[in-house]
Amino acid sequence: MLIKWIVAEVSKEKCESFSKAQPSQSQLGVQKGFVCQVGGWVQQSSGCAVILACWRDTSSYDAFARSQRDALASNESDGYQAAEMLLGTVITTINERDPRAILAQATFLRVSDVTLRPDCSPIFMAAQMQIWTPAFASSPGMIGALLSRITGHKERFLLATFWKDAASCDVFRHEIYPALYERAKPGDYIQQRTIYLVAIESDWTVVGE
Repeated sequence: MLIKWIVAEVSKEKCESFSKAQPSQSQLGVQKGFVCQVGGWVQQSSGCAVILACWRDTSSYDAFARSQRDALASNESDGYQAAEMLLGTVITTINERDPRAILAQATFLRVSDVTLRPDCSPIFMAAQMQIWTPAFASSPGMIGALLSRITGHKERFLLATFWKDAASCDVFRHEIYPALYERAKPGDYIQQRTIYLVAIESDWTVVGE
């Protein structure tokens, strides 16, 4: 499965129109190979929006990209700026495997964008499998997660975890995460990390047929 990750910086005066424009992307739902799309505003950064889309495979997305203008790209001249757009391949899932089933239950999204130190992928993956995956899988309210390797970036990964609600994610962040961090010692192999906390905007969600 392919993921498309967009981080958009939206000017203050355009936030409302940007939000209202998202349901207009519902034509995605009939595209061959399209699975789902979800997004919302980042809690920690005013005017920052994120969108995560899932496609069945690269060929399906490429066919769509050739025939359609990207919604954010077409709006950049109108106050929207795609700060980053990444593609990646899902390499593992946690709990629920189908993103469409996940979106039927989730209201909150936590995304960790991680760049590793050179040649540290094996250490990172071992920590994921031995420490982080079991913890996420057993965390109350964690519905499902997707771990993706970013295309063209050997040492860059994106972990998206979907939660029943913000309170469930807060319990993990404040009561479970600190002890896991001490065990995993991510500072030994992570060069840079950005975490996005996002209340899912239901009007932005598109589910494929």
